[in-house]
Amino acid sequence: MKKKSLYLTMVGMAVLLMGVLTGCMTQYTYNNADKYMVGDRVVTETIDTIDINYLSGNVDISTSAKNEISISETSNRELGDELKVHTWVDGSTLYVKYCASGNVLNFKDIDKKLSIVIPSSLKLAKFKSELSSAEFRTTSLKADAVDIEASSGSIDIECEARDINLDVSSGKITLKQRGNSDSINMDASSGSITADIEKASQMSVEVSSGDSSIKADSIDDMQYGASSGDTSISLGVAPKNSSFDASSGRIEILLPENSDLSVNVDTSSGEFNYELPFEKNGDTYIAGNGTNKMNIDTSSGNVSILKR
Repeated sequence: MKKKSLYLTMVGMAVLLMGVLTGCMTQYTYNNADKYMVGDRVVTETIDTIDINYLSGNVDISTSAKNEISISETSNRELGDELKVHTWVDGSTLYVKYCASGNVLNFKDIDKKLSIVIPSSLKLAKFKSELSSAEFRTTSLKADAVDIEASSGSIDIECEARDINLDVSSGKITLKQRGNSDSINMDASSGSITADIEKASQMSVEVSSGDSSIKADSIDDMQYGASSGDTSISLGVAPKNSSFDASSGRIEILLPENSDLSVNVDTSSGEFNYELPFEKNGDTYIAGNGTNKMNIDTSSGNVSILKR
């Protein structure tokens, strides 16, 4: 995802959120507004893509044995049709919007919660959700691609997907990945990341400010960057290629004692500690055959490679 595009999207969402929080008359517009249905509904059409745009509140995605998708919403007060959830089925795509499209909508004192129940057997081609200030949660989600962005709030997701992209400007990401993913990308500008990974060909993590805790059975290629905050990463096998870059904060990497690994370490200020049977060759530390390559670059903070 292009950072400039994401920034502009988040700015727009933040402006809308300001209207929600302050009760201002706010602009929230989208295309094909006349085709959307108002309020709770049950979708029986075949759906392979879900696209959610929700401004504020809780968003909960769950599964059931029923062969249908149900959409329901609760609120802290009675809402007119213009402020209820709006949905449209376009072919095999389900679009979900926070409310009606309009130029002069009053969001004063609204606290909404959205619930979407999908069939447990359903595997989507794409699941996309764009949130402004929301607590997002889903379990047992299956899709080829999962893409969730939030300007603030939290993302708590359990999923099985080939490609996973999670992006939060201010808040927390919790990921439980199952199966085999081609790529996993997580970005938190301000907040923490917690991840439990089964298998991924590639994973990229960026944290500007906040702690990270990652546990993975297998990752082939891992790229990790942090501006500040402590990092703990436990890996079942050493990645074929990995890079860890931190401005400040502690980095702790746990690996099997018999790992084949070559580690290049560059620390401006901080100590490098290890429990693996490394042999030092200049700035390179070699364990076993040194097959797998790891680069560590830190400005400030201790780095430890410990036995898992």
